[in-house]
Order: sequence, then structure tokens, then C-alpha cells
Amino acid sequence: MSQPSIAIVGAGIAGVACANALAAEGIATTVYERAGGVGGRLATTVLPESAPAYAFDHGAQSFNVRSEVFRRAVDAAGRQGSVLPWPARWGHRTIDALQADSRDEARYVGLPGMGALVRSLAAPLDVRFGHAVTRVAHDGRRWTIERDGTDAAHADIIALALPAPELPALFHGATPASLQEAIAPVHYAPCWALMMGFAQPLGLPYDGIRIDDDMLAWAARDNTKPGRVMVDESWVVHASPGWSAAHAQDTPEQAQRAMHARFAEAFPGTPQPDVMAAHLWPHALVEQSAGVPCHWDAAARLGACGDWCEGPRVEAAFLSGIALAAKIAEAL
Repeated sequence: MSQPSIAIVGAGIAGVACANALAAEGIATTVYERAGGVGGRLATTVLPESAPAYAFDHGAQSFNVRSEVFRRAVDAAGRQGSVLPWPARWGHRTIDALQADSRDEARYVGLPGMGALVRSLAAPLDVRFGHAVTRVAHDGRRWTIERDGTDAAHADIIALALPAPELPALFHGATPASLQEAIAPVHYAPCWALMMGFAQPLGLPYDGIRIDDDMLAWAARDNTKPGRVMVDESWVVHASPGWSAAHAQDTPEQAQRAMHARFAEAFPGTPQPDVMAAHLWPHALVEQSAGVPCHWDAAARLGACGDWCEGPRVEAAFLSGIALAAKIAEAL
């Protein structure tokens, strides 16, 4: 008997981990990704497009490793030169002072950008870029996958590796009850990210700074991460979940102005950036998870995975993809 066809929607770390784990068992998949590359919120952008340019890890800033299975993946990527520890100097900006902040766990980053870990996992996979899946439907026998601007594809098994709030729209009002129940408790907070490039170093003694503020939550000097070739200062600032939610309808220009003004207030003497931009991540931080490793509906042969399953960490998304791969392999 031939192997059932398997489609995975989404090439973030959860979807790619799922496909990679299945590939290790000799099980082929097709991964559909609407963007032009893998990684999802493990993202790096370069501004401006012409030199001199600055690179910003404007999504996830780094990740840690707690499980053996994730350790093996990170170590394999490290042997390929795709991942290294980030020996940052950590700081904490309180209302009264900027002071040192201790972090016991090693933090890792991708080289030359955060998506390198996902690219290393995706190397042996069949990933179709520029395929925005707009609808999925089950006829009782197999899944139909409609893609924007292309002919429909079909699969016996489908795995959805997308943020939970994006899943119901794929079913056009016919979301399976089991999936509805799984994602019902999930809640995300958005996050505005401010990117600032400076031609001269900022006089700050720390590379990663927690900020106690109702607007700003985090700032990072990205050019101190290993494998970055920029000599100029590249800073990413993340707004707090509450402020991001309250200002989710702002334009990037509005968010940029407000966040830059508050950053300059928190760190006096900051010069005017040479490059500045803002980006909203609508589904950035899982505040309430589903509390399960993954979702699997054996009758419909429908799976779903992501950080929304068990928590807002890069490793949690990876492990969710691994858990779903195990469910799919058991069903074959």
C-alpha cells in the first residue's frame, strides 16, 4: 500500500519540526508556506534594502533549551554553524535605575539570522513557498487545500501549524468541533516591535534589557549576536503586551513615534536613529495555552500544532510539532 499523502500548512518552527520528524521516519510531507522563507516569528529583516544596511531580529530575540530532543536539534544546527550561544550582557531598566540582571540559562540565536535553526531543519523537506492556503475542506475521504492564485491540492492527512486565531478562517464557518474545543481557551497578545539603526554605539552597558514600563518591555542590541557582520548599532525594542493590544490599530508610523519617544526618555542621550521602522506581530505572545502537546483528530485525520498548545517559547512550538508527528506516524 502507498503512504497516505500528508500536507502541512505553515513553515514556522512547529510545522518544520513536524515535517522533519516525519522525514526521519521515512514519511514524506508537503509543506505549504505563504511567505518566501521558513521561520515564522523567528524572523530577521534588513533595512534599508541598500547599503549601509542594518539587520534586526524583530520577532523572537533568542531561545533557550530545556529538553533533550530540542537539544539534539540545536546541537545539530550548531555543528552546521547555524546556531550559537549569545553571550549577552543582561540588564534591567527599573523606574529608578539601569542595573545588571542575571540569567542562568544559556540563550541561543541563529546565524546569520534567527530563522537559521528552522532552515537547517527544513533542508531535506519539500516546502512550497508563496502558497497562501485560504481554505481547507474534508469530503469524508480526503482533504482539499485551496491556495491563493493556484489550483487546489489534495491530501489524506493535514496538519495546521499556524497561530490558533488563524485556524477557523481556513474552514469558512465549518471548523471541526474537536478543533474548536481545543483552541477555545487560547489567547494571544500582540507585540509592536521597533527597529532602530544607529551609526554610532549607544552608551549602554547591556545588550539585552528588561524594561519596567507600561509601554516598553524589552530592548536588545542585535549586532552583539554572533555571526552578525554589522559594525553599527542595531536595536530592537518590544512593546508590552498591554500597550500593544491597546494600540493594535495604530499605523506603523504612530507606533514608531510613540515607542521611540519612550525609549529616548528611558535611556537619555540616545541619538536620532539613522534607520527606524515598526512592525506589529498580531499573535506574538501566548498568554493562555490549550494545555495539550498538540491537537489530533484521528477520525478526520486533522492535526494542529504550535506554541499555542503548551506555551510561548520557541522550544514549546518545536515540541508541539514533534508531538504531532508522533500522532501522525502512529496513524499510518
